[in-house]
Amino acid sequence: MDSYGISKNGLKTMNTHESYVSLETAKMLKQAGFDWECPQAYDIMDGDICNVSPWDVENLGGFVYAPTLEVAQRWLREVKNCDIYVTPTNGLYFVHIRKYLEPVETKCEYSEYPNKFVCHTYEEAQEAGIKKALEIILEKGE
Repeated sequence: MDSYGISKNGLKTMNTHESYVSLETAKMLKQAGFDWECPQAYDIMDGDICNVSPWDVENLGGFVYAPTLEVAQRWLREVKNCDIYVTPTNGLYFVHIRKYLEPVETKCEYSEYPNKFVCHTYEEAQEAGIKKALEIILEKGE
């Protein structure tokens, strides 16, 4: 296994403390407008994560930023007003998604309930929630 490693759930890691979104999710993030600079990016041709400069990503093409799950989750919350949270229950993890009409409102426009996203690890649940939130955002053209 190389220094990036691949966990049993398929998420790539640079070290034991960070998990990155999948290539598919990274592409969806870009399509939704994700533009936060990250030190890592996916090489779209081979799917490997590599260290690149923002100039490389923006000017060379063939790269898409590879944020950590936490950074992607934060971007969705701060930029798209979409909150994703994971609830552990009896060894499983349930994903909840709330898309707010306005940042300060508590009314949910969308809520995904546990029976659709049941995962075996916290990171799998985060990835599933991020992907579903992006599907909703892209479907609505936000």
